Amino acid sequence: EFRRSVDAGDGKPATLTSQKCTSPTDDMNRKTESMATSGCHASPVARSGNIYSFSFKCTLQGVPVESKSVITFENESAYKVDVESKQGSRTSREQLDARRIGDCKIE
Repeated sequence: EFRRSVDAGDGKPATLTSQKCTSPTDDMNRKTESMATSGCHASPVARSGNIYSFSFKCTLQGVPVESKSVITFENESAYKVDVESKQGSRTSREQLDARRIGDCKIE
């Protein structure tokens, strides 16, 4: 289960909840692949204990974009992601809480 809180800098944070069958490694690989195909350049992933961090820099539609992500693994069933993004002069923040709620069901 994913609980995502997004503050686009307008003072009106939005919270979204969703469920999907995935793993933290798959999620991180999809994110880095997606950013790379958009012409973004990623920093190497840094690790300190159970905390991983990386950043992206790119230009989208002529606007410079920087994103910094910090992933904190709580245990094998939960992790958190904090992302701060700057697009031009605008800063947004996103927090994701991911928790395992059961086995994946293939239908």
